[in-house]
Amino acid sequence: MDDVSYQEWSDKLGALRKKRQAAFDELVQEKATSFTPAEFYEGGSASLEGIIEAWFEFEKKSWETTPPENPRKELEATVLEMQSIIDFEVEAIERDRTSVMSRITWDPAEISSAESAFRDFSEDLKKRFEIKLKEIIRGSEKKKTMGDLPTRSSGGSSTGNALAYFSMFFIGLLLGAGPSIYYMNSSKESHRKFQEERSQILGEQRALEDSMGILHEKFSQLALGKGKTIPELEKRISEIKVKSIEARRQIESEYQRDREKILRRTPAGNAQDKALGNLEDVKDSRLRSIVNREESDLAPLVTQLNILNELIR
Repeated sequence: MDDVSYQEWSDKLGALRKKRQAAFDELVQEKATSFTPAEFYEGGSASLEGIIEAWFEFEKKSWETTPPENPRKELEATVLEMQSIIDFEVEAIERDRTSVMSRITWDPAEISSAESAFRDFSEDLKKRFEIKLKEIIRGSEKKKTMGDLPTRSSGGSSTGNALAYFSMFFIGLLLGAGPSIYYMNSSKESHRKFQEERSQILGEQRALEDSMGILHEKFSQLALGKGKTIPELEKRISEIKVKSIEARRQIESEYQRDREKILRRTPAGNAQDKALGNLEDVKDSRLRSIVNREESDLAPLVTQLNILNELIR
């Protein structure tokens, strides 16, 4: 993909991301708490497939316009690029989820199930588009082979052509094929290094675009009064932790009070042991519930806080 095509692709990617985020915002406003993780990841899957399809069309056009000298070598770098784009976009969609969860609350079990299906879909997408890229390779190699076939002159014979090619090859050896082979290998090595550097630059640029997108989203939320600042997030996180500590203390206090009642009113023996065991099970169940609720409430807030702290470094 040349510089012009890459810029067009970058613009297309930005537009598709904005479209996805706008769709999520609309669904949150329309459905509110009825908006489910499954629906979120369904929209994310459709967006991911649309983005990689758009990239593929740009890449296909580039290959058709300027066929690579070594299609199979180019395939390796292009497949890695495709996989990187999908991985970066999966991370971007996860950040979209964090933004959505700042406005609504989801059951962690439902999130886990939907996220797992989404991850499987992204891996399947990589396999599908690797096959599509290989189909382009076969087409490029076929065209190159047809273009390299010698044409028979109307006034000559195939034997004469063969002798001419052999003579040229032999003369080439006498004149120094060694340097030619050296420069050919050097050219291949330079091309390989160029592709590696290009992939690294593309990855860094996408990471920068992701960060800028997050920054823009956060500024938009703050401007509209929808987002929380770092002090607000830290305050809310502290409030949740304090509330959980108080809830655990209350549970422990109630447990000790009920335990003393059992010890006073129930004679020592199997009945007392059973009552104490049941009381212990109830306490553990209530404590687990507190921990699960705390983790569920803190997860989106901590993620947002980490993103904001990362952006201001």
